[in-house]
Amino acid sequence: MSLLALFCVVGIIAVQYERNAENLNMERLILEKGYAINEAVSQQLYLTKALAALVIHGDGSVNNFHETASVLMAREISASNFLLAPGGIVSDVYPLEENRAVIGLDLLNPAEQAGNREAILAYELGDLVMAGPFMLRQGFMGLVGRYPVYIDSGTGDREFWGLVSVTLEFPEALENTGLSTLEEQGYFYELWRQNPDNGERQVIASNSAHIDDKKAYTERPINILNAEWYLRLSPASYWYMHQEIWLLFLAGLAISILCATVVQYSIRLKEENRISIMLSQIQPHFLYNAISSIRNLCKEDPQSAKDAFDRLTGYLRANLDSLSLNTPIMFEKELEHVKTYLSIEKIRFEDRLTVVYDISATDALIPALTVQPLVENAVKHGITKREEGGTLTIKTEDTDSAFVVTVSDDGVGFEKSKLDNKHKHVGIDNARSRLATMSGGKLVIYSEPGVGTTAVITIPKRKEKPGR
Repeated sequence: MSLLALFCVVGIIAVQYERNAENLNMERLILEKGYAINEAVSQQLYLTKALAALVIHGDGSVNNFHETASVLMAREISASNFLLAPGGIVSDVYPLEENRAVIGLDLLNPAEQAGNREAILAYELGDLVMAGPFMLRQGFMGLVGRYPVYIDSGTGDREFWGLVSVTLEFPEALENTGLSTLEEQGYFYELWRQNPDNGERQVIASNSAHIDDKKAYTERPINILNAEWYLRLSPASYWYMHQEIWLLFLAGLAISILCATVVQYSIRLKEENRISIMLSQIQPHFLYNAISSIRNLCKEDPQSAKDAFDRLTGYLRANLDSLSLNTPIMFEKELEHVKTYLSIEKIRFEDRLTVVYDISATDALIPALTVQPLVENAVKHGITKREEGGTLTIKTEDTDSAFVVTVSDDGVGFEKSKLDNKHKHVGIDNARSRLATMSGGKLVIYSEPGVGTTAVITIPKRKEKPGR
């Protein structure tokens, strides 16, 4: 029952982790696409200010309107037309031939056509206002920017001249926003607004049928000038349809079995120092980080994820086996265990963790789990505390009197007083105790803040008795 409960806990954590990761990713995408939509639409509608400058420069008389409008249209491929409306009445439009129907329209008459409410708002606010998207008289969907123009009356006051306007074809105006990539990233989307003319919900862009309110989705507002749009995202496939989730469940089951076995061993063990070693070597934070790293690999490189999972189970199994050892092991076996640990950490820290092996001697016996905790401390408390990471060096020497192992890092270092707190250094204290008990060896640690830390294991060679 306890094993089943443990597996259920691991499963619940995995599911919650995946849900949170999905939600965070949707939040990120909405912020990213929302910013892109705002920038793209606003930048195109700001072309109205170029028309306004033309009117102001001519003191209300507009010369070369068609030439200027053609240049502006060449800059923005979604621009459909530009128009001038002195006093709010459309007097000229470019291009003229396909837009003759708008000549004479009163943009300040709220009853005449869609988009006039926003023209009146622009007049009242004295600023650029966006209208739409809505169906235009020309027969296509469009976004419209209305901008009021004021000129000098000659008495020092400004007087209302009229409106200038730009129309953007829709949804072509959104082409450079990256919305089309959402489907490739595994999401359905809806871009919608509340239509100010009738108060109804209007979907203005999507890559799917309506996203059901009963399904999981994330939605946030996008403010563009005076308008408020909403972007809704929903996963095209849910967490239980992803292959990596089932791999994560299997990993959770395997680790649950291993942890349950560790608990059974701990009950049978009589020596308190062995239990301390077990608890110090199988750290929850390491398991969590390792599983998270393997999960990320599942999407990018499933084969590498499988290999990493095999290394993790091998690492935990080696920790478990070491609990029953009362005699030293060959250094090569301890080094192999250290390399397995470092290969798992490299998945997480990548280029921030550089490892150098300077191994000139291996023919020696050493207590199990004496080098590994030193390496883990160097990674956890030294190298990865620096933003840029650092280098870990493992060196061996065979002198006339001893076998020496040196673990050094160029991490943040620490004050010597921190070593005096034994409650925080169970793994190191156990390593020091096992060295003294099994091999007559010793462990010395040197550290300097800002420079790094060096740990030196010295195991004396046994002297041959005379006559042998």
